[in-house]
Amino acid sequence: MLALALPDSLGPYAVLLAIGFGVGWYGHGAKSNWLIAFGICLILAAIGLLQLAIHTHNGRAPTGF
Repeated sequence: MLALALPDSLGPYAVLLAIGFGVGWYGHGAKSNWLIAFGICLILAAIGLLQLAIHTHNGRAPTGF
């Protein structure tokens, strides 16, 4: 199953979340709605993938919490 290939550490999810905030911040400064929307999508992807990882790893949160 593809969901089992998700990392079991918090690092990749935190990096994706930080990149999303960075892209959104840059998009806000550049007044680019497309960049802001892309940053929001990255943030939502990080949150969704983390929830999927918790669900597929028997309710155990990834290491690093």
